[in-house]
Amino acid sequence: MSLTLDQFLSRFMMQPPVSTPKSVISGRRAAVLVPVIAVAEPGLLLTRRASHLRKHAGQVAFPGGMQDTTDDSLVHTALREAEEEVGIQPQQVNVVGVLPPVTSSTGFAVTPVVGIIPAGLPLSINLTKWKAPLRCHWQKRCASTVTAV
Repeated sequence: MSLTLDQFLSRFMMQPPVSTPKSVISGRRAAVLVPVIAVAEPGLLLTRRASHLRKHAGQVAFPGGMQDTTDDSLVHTALREAEEEVGIQPQQVNVVGVLPPVTSSTGFAVTPVVGIIPAGLPLSINLTKWKAPLRCHWQKRCASTVTAV
C-alpha cells in the first residue's frame, strides 16, 4: 500500500501555525522543519551533520535550530533555519501545521513544523555544518532507504 500526500495529511492531527508574542516566549526554544517532499510516494528531507563538528557530529536531523530574538514565531525559526542550512526559501514551503514540542537531550523545547516542499528543489547546503541532504521514503525502513538527494 502506497501512502499519498493527501492520505498522510489526513492521518495526522496537526495544530495550525500560530504567532506567539515574543514576550510569552521564555526558556530554550527551537524549531525544526519537517520537509515533506511532494512526489507520488512522499518522503522526508533530512540532513546529515558534518563529522568534524564538536556537537552532534554525523547525526541525521531535520533542518532547524534555536529561536532567535528576531524570529516572530517558531514557524519563522524553522523556515529561517531551513533557508540557512539547506537553501529552502520560505516561500517554497507550504506550512501545514506544527506538532507538539519535544524536549531534546540538551534541554530545548523543539517544535516540529510540518511543511510540504516541491520535488526537485535546488538545495544550497551549508557545508560548514552539513555533509549531505538525504531523502527518506516513509513506506520503507528509513535506515535502509536513506539516499543522497
